[in-house]
Amino acid sequence: MKIHQYPSNKTRKPRSIATGFIRQALLLGLCLLLALPLFAAENAPHKRVGDAQNAAGAGGISAAGMVESRSGGFKFPDNSVQTSAVDLASHTADSNAHHTRYTDSEAVSAVDLPSHTANSSAHHARYADSEAVAAIKAADGTGSGVDADLLDGMHASEVIDAAINAVRTPINSLPYTISQSGSYYVTGNLDGSSGGINITASDVTLDLMGFTLDGGGSVNDQGINVPGVIDNLTIKNGTVRGFGNTGINQSVSSGGILGSNTRILNMRVIDNNGTGIYTNAINSLVSGCSVSGNSGSGIYVAVAFSNARVINNQVYGNGKSGIFGGDLIMGNTVTDNGGGSTSYDAIQASNAVVRNNVVRNNQNSGIRGSNLLVEGNMVESNNLSEDANRGGIHVLGESRVVGNVLKDNKINGIHVSSYGNVIIDNHITRTNPGNGINFTISSNFYRDNTAYGNGTDFNLGGFTITDGGGNVGF
Repeated sequence: MKIHQYPSNKTRKPRSIATGFIRQALLLGLCLLLALPLFAAENAPHKRVGDAQNAAGAGGISAAGMVESRSGGFKFPDNSVQTSAVDLASHTADSNAHHTRYTDSEAVSAVDLPSHTANSSAHHARYADSEAVAAIKAADGTGSGVDADLLDGMHASEVIDAAINAVRTPINSLPYTISQSGSYYVTGNLDGSSGGINITASDVTLDLMGFTLDGGGSVNDQGINVPGVIDNLTIKNGTVRGFGNTGINQSVSSGGILGSNTRILNMRVIDNNGTGIYTNAINSLVSGCSVSGNSGSGIYVAVAFSNARVINNQVYGNGKSGIFGGDLIMGNTVTDNGGGSTSYDAIQASNAVVRNNVVRNNQNSGIRGSNLLVEGNMVESNNLSEDANRGGIHVLGESRVVGNVLKDNKINGIHVSSYGNVIIDNHITRTNPGNGINFTISSNFYRDNTAYGNGTDFNLGGFTITDGGGNVGF
């Protein structure tokens, strides 16, 4: 039997066809492998949207609150970017709100977020050693520390206050000496029966925090004493009462050099056996204080020409002057002073502006001094001692008295006892018996004043007084 044999080039033909099919299958598979990543990449944003919606449905952040980032992932309203559904599911609406107030803190990576629970201390690592948290812990009273929820629950102002308190020095008992610059605060009402607070350093702020230093009336000491040359001093927000000497005292050093930039603000200084507030600093300010019942003057500014301002205080019932001295005396209410002395007037100053004060029911003159601008004051029922040499306003020389209202003052509404004064546009009523305006010397000028119901409206006393016209008694 003869077996037919194909030529060698024919025998390879069936294998060539099979091989072609295999190669085509391999090529198709390779194309599919290459195409799958591109398909996955193209659909990744859609998958992220679906994951985000699933997260929102599970209590996560609403898809409406997210914007797709150009770099991938989603951007939240606080501008953080989350890149996976796992991140979105763990970053709930509560945690988003939790981080809003810390948008300026160091970034927290997406990897950290799943483990960052409401009580996580990791988020507050930058605050863990801060003085603010230390102060809050101290105020907690339990000694157990503070978690993130407590810190987040505090208002910003409370955190700031805690931080401030952490760098201030507390005063817990008296007597106490401040010998270093800095900020000090009183922690409660303090017994000053053994002495008050002495300040021997410049650049000091003392905040009484609404509390009282009480001398008990038995100590011959100042409530707050500044015995030397001190600059940049602030005393504020509290009460000094019942000390055997001056309530707040800033005296001159032995060399006579003055301190500067003293501010006494929002203080009650009452019932001290001496002056209420005594200051001699250059560029001083006493403002918003209530000063009453002191045996000496209420507020005493010892230095003239020093830019001393006494503004918006309540000064009443003090034994001597209500306000003695100052370059600008404005907006004060000064009543019922001078009962313990016949030598001191309600407001007594020289070379000063005395403007827009209410001066009422004082034992001696309401306003008295030389080289004054006395303007826009209400002056009523003063000179209760009925001294013929006093009045509602008493000018000693070279003063300008303009636009004041005077009523029911004893003996004299305006008393002029020296030369060079100008009396303009005042209204004087019911100085009876007595004089509306009383001149006791020549070389003065008056104009456009009105007077009603006085014993004598304009008493020129036979002196040469320049009448500028417009003076009317009715």
